[in-house]
Amino acid sequence: MKIIIQGLPGSGKSTQGQIIAEQYQIPHISIGEKVKQYLEQDTDIGHKLKDYFASSQKWQPLSDELIKEVVELSLKDLINPDNWVIDGYPRNIKQAEEMEIKPDLIISLDTNEEEIIKRMINRKRQDDNPEIITQRLETEKQRFKPLENYLQEKFKFCTIDGNSNITDIKNEVEAITKKECQLPPKQEYKFK
Repeated sequence: MKIIIQGLPGSGKSTQGQIIAEQYQIPHISIGEKVKQYLEQDTDIGHKLKDYFASSQKWQPLSDELIKEVVELSLKDLINPDNWVIDGYPRNIKQAEEMEIKPDLIISLDTNEEEIIKRMINRKRQDDNPEIITQRLETEKQRFKPLENYLQEKFKFCTIDGNSNITDIKNEVEAITKKECQLPPKQEYKFK
């Protein structure tokens, strides 16, 4: 089972990715979390990410090259490269066109801006203030609709209402994954 979860920041894609991963015992790769993890490491990718963030505006999307490297490193750590759920990738059409992974299913969480802002403020992260949230959403909305259209043409694609509560969204995601994906065998250990 190879699933990509798409959505604007705050749409719930990481939450649903975690739920799918736990339910089917497959690895969850949150690109945003991987970037934070690599930033803390004294590695080649860690240095590249630090340099990028030092030279760019806050919340500017990562370059396509850096995103690709983060994805490749994340997948390299998997024991079984045929079972995963990824959120936060691809982030634009160029990344989608150059994507080397082939998902069985892409799920898009369609969440309205008001709900996203409420969720992000409730997370109470230092960088989740209304001004930054609004800037991020404007940047993300510009790239998201064309990306969504491209992905719908190229892959098995389902859109889910992301405005509901976590349980209702989980139930809808579960129904779609059972219908659209061949379920993997249970795995005891997810990463090398």
